[in-house]
Amino acid sequence: MSIDDPRFAGGPTLRTAPPPELLNRNAAKTSLSPALEVAVSVLQEAVNYALCRFKECAPMASESDYHLAILLPFRHLIDLVDGVQVLVAEVSAANARLQLRAAFETVMTLSYITAEDSIRRSYAYLVGNALTQIGNLRRLQRAATLPGPAQVLEGPIANIIGALARPGWREAHEAFTATKQHVEKYRGRRMPQNWWPHWYSLYGGPKDLFGLAECLKAPHPYEYDLLYRHWSEATHGTDVTWQWQFVGEHGLRFRPLRSAQHFSPSVTFAVDFLLRGMKAVLTHYGLRQQVSDVDRWSGACLHPALKYLGEHLPETP
Repeated sequence: MSIDDPRFAGGPTLRTAPPPELLNRNAAKTSLSPALEVAVSVLQEAVNYALCRFKECAPMASESDYHLAILLPFRHLIDLVDGVQVLVAEVSAANARLQLRAAFETVMTLSYITAEDSIRRSYAYLVGNALTQIGNLRRLQRAATLPGPAQVLEGPIANIIGALARPGWREAHEAFTATKQHVEKYRGRRMPQNWWPHWYSLYGGPKDLFGLAECLKAPHPYEYDLLYRHWSEATHGTDVTWQWQFVGEHGLRFRPLRSAQHFSPSVTFAVDFLLRGMKAVLTHYGLRQQVSDVDRWSGACLHPALKYLGEHLPETP
């Protein structure tokens, strides 16, 4: 719907023009053409291909609940890269770092679950999410500003608690309880009702995300230090230095929105994370031919485009 639509007649006038030195949407797209079109196309191709592989694996979910812990993160990873494509198409790649941070964590999840002991790790992942949701709903029940009676949340909480009695879920829930009791004994105090250890720490696993990165094969630890920590600054609103530049001896200027900053790396990391997650899933399900197909397809369709972007994007001071 356009603001010129008659249904807006008599309504607010939505015609505020931004300062052009801070935001010029059309100029931002023009400045990156034709590399922008290549970037959008390669991300769309990657998402489309990954969705086809997801569809092939999706029937596994009907065989056992544990497959959900593989298929749902895989779907989430595809969704995140699709979000990167939307941002890149509008030359807002700097904001794609939030999606890339989540995508990196999702790749670690898939890599850890599919590496070994997959069934127990899968149920740990599912139960960890369930316990988090129960805690969130109980906090909402206690909120003074809850829109409606707190009793409306009893049903959803009961449904999640019911899932914890299912085979696989029950054993993982017992492991969570035992690990929590061990932590309480070690610390000499009771932990809050809604506190639970990280799902990947069960069964002798790593205690935190850095430990998770360390226990996985390279290049995860390198990426955690140089990428995840940096992208976390964007998530927490503390990545300020790149947003401005010194001008002359005493002046400074603010970078405009829709800057070419972070453009090429955002595309490259999004494609790389999607390829790694996809191959982890296909390898877990023994789909060797599909893994080989991924390598051939990415070599023929994606890598030449990524090389082009690296060579033809303008330098951004």
